[in-house]
Amino acid sequence: MGWAEQKKSLQTCLLLFLRDHGAEVDDLVERVRPLCEGTNDAARVWRVLRGLERQGLVRSNWHYNNVGPAECTYRITSKGLVRLAQRADVLASLDRQLHAFLELYARTAAAPASSHLVPSASMTRAR
Repeated sequence: MGWAEQKKSLQTCLLLFLRDHGAEVDDLVERVRPLCEGTNDAARVWRVLRGLERQGLVRSNWHYNNVGPAECTYRITSKGLVRLAQRADVLASLDRQLHAFLELYARTAAAPASSHLVPSASMTRAR
């Protein structure tokens, strides 16, 4: 999977995890790791979240303490909810296509290899 596909996958996962409640980056990194290839570092998640924020899909809320570093919580926006629904529709369509392909592949893989190369009787008569 190339970087563009990884980024889109990561964006979609982040929007999904932010749909129900806000989260800090460290929490998001742990949650997306099993679903998104190549997301083992917080820096990549930060970059993608900043991009989502520039697009108006998420917003950040910084909490400053007297002790320790500032903490940032991200929340999804209404525009982000719309994008998430659009991505879910695209993925559902892809899921249907992949299942249809895999079913056809399984049926044809079970047939003897030579039957794939020899025209059937109905194909021969049509000529």
